[in-house]
Amino acid sequence: MPIDFFRWVHENNPSENLEYRKGWWDYIEIVQRLMDKHEIDAAQVVGTYLMTTPPPKEELCLPIVSLRTTRATILLKCDFGVWPECWTISVDRQNSKSGPTYGLFDEPVDLRTQGVTGFATDWVYPSYRDSPGKFSCNLGDEWDVSMLIQIVTHDDA
Repeated sequence: MPIDFFRWVHENNPSENLEYRKGWWDYIEIVQRLMDKHEIDAAQVVGTYLMTTPPPKEELCLPIVSLRTTRATILLKCDFGVWPECWTISVDRQNSKSGPTYGLFDEPVDLRTQGVTGFATDWVYPSYRDSPGKFSCNLGDEWDVSMLIQIVTHDDA
């Protein structure tokens, strides 16, 4: 059941003794910055996943966040426990026309064959190449995430 992003954050702060607590907070702050930059008024946590960190090995419960705009719904998660970190995004937008992605992600990769930890099966969409209106992809960092949100929320619908 979806829950308001800020309520979820308030109710799920990691223990202060965890070494990777700062990484958890960095992720939360990035989501807040994305909301501010892209004028997204509300975000919901639609699921969670356990991320295992590098040594010292810890498990953190992180949110899968749904950002809704007038043009798209974007699901996102970040795994900063791997190198390089990996952002997974699923986009469902009004515009189904293919356009430039500026090399942000590998357009033919279909994440359905790999599955995405924490994502329900129906949240993982075809590749951008097969379905530019409803696709899933992996991105390298929060800058790429921000650019992709800009593209899908300001395309010609």
